Amino acid sequence: MKQKDSLLNKNVILVFFVTFIFFATLDMTVYPLPLYVLELGGGPREIGYIAGTFSFSAILFRPLLGRISDARGDKGILLIGMIASATAPLLYLAFSDLRLVALVRAYHGLGLAAVVLATQAMMAGLAPSGKKGQALALQGIADGSGLMLGPPLGQWMMEAQGFHQLFISIAVLAGVGFFLALLTDEPRNNIGDVKVTEQEIAGPFLQPQLLLATLLGFAVAFVFGSVLTFLPVYAEQLTVRFKSGLFVILALFAIIGRYTTGLLSDKYGRNKVVLPAVVLIASGAMLLAFWTASFGIYLATALVGIGFGSGHCGLLTIAAEGSSSQFKGRSISLYATVFDLGIAASSYIFGVIAEWSSYGTVFTAAGLLGLALGLPLYFRLIRLPLCS
Repeated sequence: MKQKDSLLNKNVILVFFVTFIFFATLDMTVYPLPLYVLELGGGPREIGYIAGTFSFSAILFRPLLGRISDARGDKGILLIGMIASATAPLLYLAFSDLRLVALVRAYHGLGLAAVVLATQAMMAGLAPSGKKGQALALQGIADGSGLMLGPPLGQWMMEAQGFHQLFISIAVLAGVGFFLALLTDEPRNNIGDVKVTEQEIAGPFLQPQLLLATLLGFAVAFVFGSVLTFLPVYAEQLTVRFKSGLFVILALFAIIGRYTTGLLSDKYGRNKVVLPAVVLIASGAMLLAFWTASFGIYLATALVGIGFGSGHCGLLTIAAEGSSSQFKGRSISLYATVFDLGIAASSYIFGVIAEWSSYGTVFTAAGLLGLALGLPLYFRLIRLPLCS
């Protein structure tokens, strides 16, 4: 019984490390890639376009992957994602045309869609009863740990050895993740083998709990996308000290937010963590615009990190519980698709605004829009009995 109720087992640990390696390698491109685009002749609009293409690609692939997840299981999807993660960095080196770089980034987006869906669904499926929030928080901690390590490592390799060695190293590390993914097993009950009607398939997507959590995820992602896309070039513009350390702070506080949320939401309810998350991430984005000293940028980044980590984890858990386990893959897919849509829309829209105005305007507008979208949705969500 003790073993059955234990959260940590071989498969959970393997999924944790695959998630960590994937996000570490992906986030090794977060700081260098905007600078790589500038080196190839691009500007703020192109930076936003390529970042948005990455997210839109994940959006396009995720619904199909969600259906495959429910029908065939998640391990194959995980392997597809790790293959894309290992090969995309090599393709960045092959092209200097920004349109082709955007296509490669879209291919990398397939990896994001596959790995996020597979690891979240596997964690939810492997979690003992009453520990789903903690299991999804663990997946988020692996994600956040990758974000904490990836950007400073990517910046160091870029400055010490250049883009060529950076992208080759990313490909090698992602190959290690692919090998670990081969070793994972998934429980039989993670594979749907019950035939359902189209009405039954549509059913979970009409549940208010799932829909409201998903729309709130869009609001959180819209704010986060502006910071993720433009913080590197904004920090360069302000000559912030220890620039890559901003992503260490972002990831560290995201991990704190996710872990705390996983524990608190299982104990006290999901809605208790959502409102602080929306307020914190919006406040952090606006603070980036108004307190431009190094300490102010560090503090603002911490607020964004903890708001993102707690909001994403809490809302993902609400979404995963918003329909039956038979539709777990598609429910997570819907939430993640709309979340990526928020990041993609943010990247495109604020890329245009940054070219027309300034990065300070971008962060102010992102924070205000996040509050305007998020608060009404939150107060509607807490009226639902399952989220009270």
